[in-house]
Amino acid sequence: MPAIAFSNNDIAVVAWTFDRHLDGCLGFAVIQIDAAGKETPLPALASFAGQPKDPHRTTLQAPVQKFWWKDLFAQRGGTYSYRIVPMGGTPGSTLTPLAGVEPLLSNSVTLTEKRPPFNAYFNRGIVATQALSRELKDKPSVAALTPHILDPTDPIRVHLMGQLFEGVTSLLDRADKDGGTINAALYELNDPKGLEKRLQAADHGDPKSRTVILGNEQAVD
Repeated sequence: MPAIAFSNNDIAVVAWTFDRHLDGCLGFAVIQIDAAGKETPLPALASFAGQPKDPHRTTLQAPVQKFWWKDLFAQRGGTYSYRIVPMGGTPGSTLTPLAGVEPLLSNSVTLTEKRPPFNAYFNRGIVATQALSRELKDKPSVAALTPHILDPTDPIRVHLMGQLFEGVTSLLDRADKDGGTINAALYELNDPKGLEKRLQAADHGDPKSRTVILGNEQAVD
């Protein structure tokens, strides 16, 4: 398939290829198509040299100059396919689909954690991003980020966490309700009044119901 889409529970990625060199191609417009057939050109995150910033510019005006793209605007639970349109014209001017080249259409993907026979959860825990920098008024620092991370209801923390809290607590809820044993190796979990407390076997009356390894950093004086 010349265009193929992948997804997890949080984002979709589409990659494509053509069987020949496309003369005059300046890049590719990426069109998101939802389950109802609505078509939305994806926002452009990079522009041609010399173009002024424009938050409303899409890949129709500033096409992608590589052969893959992330759809960071797809909604969890949504189903999407992607049309890849080679674009030609003059950089910074009106662009048009490249004549004589058929657009590519990808397969459909759904943003879901359900991957039978298991569920797979991913978050957006990378803090070294432009999006997070903008949320911190373009002055990122440990001191600026820490208050947001310490508040479980803070929108920045919720966004970075994604569905991980839901994924872990769903296992705990199932074990507490239906019985069973939880074996877990968790990296840098720091939630002493929430998940850490629930993961302690002594709180559940059965010392064999929890086998947990916490890979947390320890403060050194």
